[in-house]
Amino acid sequence: MKTNRLLSLLLACVMLLTLLPIAALAEETPLLVASGYCGGEGDGTNLSWLLDSEGTLTISGTGAMADYFENNVNMAKPWSDYEGTIQTVLIEDGVTSIGKAAFSYRFHAISSVTIPDSVTSIGSMAFECCTMLTLVSIPDGVTSISDWTFSGCGSLRSVTIPDSVTSIGRSAFNACTALTDVTIPENVTSIGPGAFYDCRKLTSITIPDSVTDIGVNAFQACAALTDVTIGRGVTSIGDGAFEGCRGLNTISVDENNLYYSSDNDGCLYNKEKSFLIQYPPRNTYAEYTVLNGVTGIGSHAFEGCGNLVSVTLPDGVTSIGVYAFCGCASLQDVSIPDSMISIGERAFSQCAALTAVTFPEGLQSVGFEAFAGCASLTSVTIPDSVTYLGSGTFEYCRSLQSAVIGNGVTGIGEMTFYGCKSLQSITIPDSVTSIGSAAFMTCRSLTCVTIPAGVTEIDYSAFADCDLTTVTIPAGVTSLGDSAFRDCLSLAEVYIPRSVMRLYNGTFNYCSALSDVYFEGTEAEWNAMEILDTNDDGGVQNALETATIHYNVHYSHTPGEAVVENSVPATCTEAGGYDTVVYCTQCPYEISRTHVNIGPLGHTPGKTVRENEVPATCTEAGGYDEVVYCVNCPAELSRTHVKLEATGHSWGEWEVIRQATREEEGLMRRVCANDPSHVQEEIIPRYEEDEEGNPSAGVMEWFQRIVDYVRGFIDWFLRLFRP
Repeated sequence: MKTNRLLSLLLACVMLLTLLPIAALAEETPLLVASGYCGGEGDGTNLSWLLDSEGTLTISGTGAMADYFENNVNMAKPWSDYEGTIQTVLIEDGVTSIGKAAFSYRFHAISSVTIPDSVTSIGSMAFECCTMLTLVSIPDGVTSISDWTFSGCGSLRSVTIPDSVTSIGRSAFNACTALTDVTIPENVTSIGPGAFYDCRKLTSITIPDSVTDIGVNAFQACAALTDVTIGRGVTSIGDGAFEGCRGLNTISVDENNLYYSSDNDGCLYNKEKSFLIQYPPRNTYAEYTVLNGVTGIGSHAFEGCGNLVSVTLPDGVTSIGVYAFCGCASLQDVSIPDSMISIGERAFSQCAALTAVTFPEGLQSVGFEAFAGCASLTSVTIPDSVTYLGSGTFEYCRSLQSAVIGNGVTGIGEMTFYGCKSLQSITIPDSVTSIGSAAFMTCRSLTCVTIPAGVTEIDYSAFADCDLTTVTIPAGVTSLGDSAFRDCLSLAEVYIPRSVMRLYNGTFNYCSALSDVYFEGTEAEWNAMEILDTNDDGGVQNALETATIHYNVHYSHTPGEAVVENSVPATCTEAGGYDTVVYCTQCPYEISRTHVNIGPLGHTPGKTVRENEVPATCTEAGGYDEVVYCVNCPAELSRTHVKLEATGHSWGEWEVIRQATREEEGLMRRVCANDPSHVQEEIIPRYEEDEEGNPSAGVMEWFQRIVDYVRGFIDWFLRLFRP
């Protein structure tokens, strides 16, 4: 009985021990969460997927995966309901492709992807915005990295690109902000637009010889990129390829490249060095002289070069590209040559230290916001050759005090002088027919402006928030824009012609000092004028309702004699000019203002002077510089070095310093007449006799030399007095 009880207890323990591993195993084995098919062949059952409780998505089978992006539509994936759950993607051998947008956008939890060697194609946007993905190894056999494949993978630190890859698509690694290093294989032939855009930790890149095409903005905003090496095979580099690479020190181009080159400062040019493409922003030079022969400056070429203080452009440059010098915060001086034809949009925007710009005659266009935010610029003169001023050309030039616009401009675009709070004088030529919206808005130092007779349109807020005291609207204007003179708190008088048929109740909104409006037409015409409601969010305080309206005002002025204003003397190298202004003799109205340009006077050569003179000596050459200066300024016009040959010695007569004796040698000496420090000495042999008592041959030889010298001197002396 007792034995049976023990056996039963032992059997129970054995059964319990047998069950324990099974229970433990059951707890460790991941549970199946979901499954289905994702194949891209036939009915789609060639590939299957399953997701387990640990967040691992396993894809298995044979052949291609389905695409999930078509006709610009990002379609639902079979595993879309688990986008926040999937952490690991395991693709098994046999799968040949990863579909378009298979894991794009919301699969932020994916941190690991295993891709087998059987995969030969990875679709566009396949892993876009997988923000937790850190490492990727692309297998041999994949020939291209498609557009946007790893775009937005902000945690991706390392990627292995196999030698089989021949192309890297558009934005393939865009915004991979943790990527520090990437090796482009020797077989790659093209790098797509924006391929490595905003890879801000990427420090260096070598473009192999196989690459022929680097797309637009390919490496834009790679802020840590310091060095770029471009191989000999590159034939095309897109605009802005290295834009915003603030840490870039140097760009080196293989000397055998047939299309591109670099200079000693690491600056990228075309092969002929006729077009400057990119200046390295981290270059420490304060001054840079663009190579002679250059005719164009590329887009973004000097953008963000914070160390540059001065740039010299050679004669022959005809164009400056968009954003070329944008954000060069230390740039104080830039020489624009007479050959310049066009300045691109935002070319000098935010050059806060730029104090002066001379626009040459021949310049035709100045682009959108070309000088916006140049806070130190004090004056500008636009030559008559300019026919186009882009919108916002000088907006927020807060130190700008005077501006003269040439006769070639027909319209002042919107916001051209917006925010120029120091602007006191503006010359608008008769050629102008329209003044755009907010063109002079917040020019709070502007107290007077002459609107030319040819103007037919004054747009929204054109002169809002200026300090104007009186305004005369030209006779050709048919409508006044909403808020055109809003907040002109000093405006007291307005002259309006009968041609105006429409205005807004906000045209003179908040012009609290407006007391008199002089209207050329009748009261009936005034009452018939169309008054539109303002769009001003600040409400309506229509000053016309409280001002006195004067009707049938004779809309003409009596011109006085022309006076000269704003005279700037021309110098040898800088143009000058002045305004001829005609005012009405009966009122302060400015009838006309014409700017007269005076070209540079040129240099006047002075007398030649000597400098750096070094006298020639008996043995050393000398010389001096012949220099010509301008008599009107310190400019050096020419400098020629004149070489003086060595004069040679002019020896005097021999002088016996010590007679020779039988016991010791004698010494004789002669001195150069040109330089007494030059002395020549010779030994006089000892006095010796032969067996017969005669002087030795050495002494006789010395004596004969003395005799010959004396005879020669006597012959020379006698020749002087022969008839």
